[in-house]
Amino acid sequence: MKNIYLILLLSFNLGHLVNAQEWSNIPVPAYAGPGNTWELQSNLSDDFNYNFNAVNYKSNFGNGKWYNFYHNGWDGPGTTYWTY
Repeated sequence: MKNIYLILLLSFNLGHLVNAQEWSNIPVPAYAGPGNTWELQSNLSDDFNYNFNAVNYKSNFGNGKWYNFYHNGWDGPGTTYWTY
């Protein structure tokens, strides 16, 4: 009985993984406006599939698309002061 549940679980997950990246069959729920249609942009993203070795200096990766640096100048809300 456990084998049946395991097989069902694996087949469900396999079906989910196979269709996970297929966006062309999913209708867009937003109205595009009169005379307009939605068009799938298949070459927009590269799925962030990069290999990068950690370094302690600014360098680019992903064919010059990304840089490994902290780009936000805000350090946080500051020190918390407790009062009674």
